[in-house]
Amino acid sequence: MDIFNDRSNMIEEELSPTGKCFRFNPKGVLHSKAGDYGSVYLRLNANRRDYTDTTGQIGFVMAIHHYTQYSSTRNTGIIMSPGLHYRVTLKRIERRELPEEEGGKCNSALQRNSYGAYDLESCHTECRDKQLNASCGCIPVLPPHNIYNYTACSLKQMNECGQTAYQQFVLDESQTSPEEGQARECDCWVPCEH
Repeated sequence: MDIFNDRSNMIEEELSPTGKCFRFNPKGVLHSKAGDYGSVYLRLNANRRDYTDTTGQIGFVMAIHHYTQYSSTRNTGIIMSPGLHYRVTLKRIERRELPEEEGGKCNSALQRNSYGAYDLESCHTECRDKQLNASCGCIPVLPPHNIYNYTACSLKQMNECGQTAYQQFVLDESQTSPEEGQARECDCWVPCEH
C-alpha cells in the first residue's frame, strides 16, 4: 500500500479542548532524516469564517510531539500568525526514570490512558475529565480514546455545571501540596520514559 495515497496516514482531524486540531502523521508511518531535505513544509490557511473566537485573534498553535501522545496547546506549542514564515529545529531527547520500586518517582504500570501514551499532561486532563463527569455527568470534549464512555456536555450543561466544576477542580488542585501531606485528586506520576 502506498502510504501517500492513504490520506488517513498523513493527516487526521480531531476536536480538542482548545479547538479544532489536525494531526500530521497520526499513525507514525512516515519517517524522515534530519536536515533541510528531511524537513516538513506546512502551508496553513486561516479561514476567518472558521473562527468563533470573539477576540478577533486569528492564527495557529503548533505542538510537536510523539504520534502516540495527545498534545494540548494550552501549555505548549508555537504560536503562529498568518502571513509569516517560521522555521523550527528540534532535538530529540529521551529520558528514562527509575520506577518507584527502584527508588524512582515513576509508575511503570502507567502506559496509556484516554489521551494515548501516558504523560503528566494527559494524566491531569484525564483527572479533570473524571472530576467533571462525576459532578456533571459529562465532559467538555471527548478524549481520542474514550475508554470511560463519557458523553460530551451540551452548552447548557457547561453553563449550568461544567464551568463551576472546572473552576473547583483547578482550585482544589492548586491549593493542595503533597509536600505538606495533602492528597491531590490527581495521582499523576512522572512517565517512566519520555
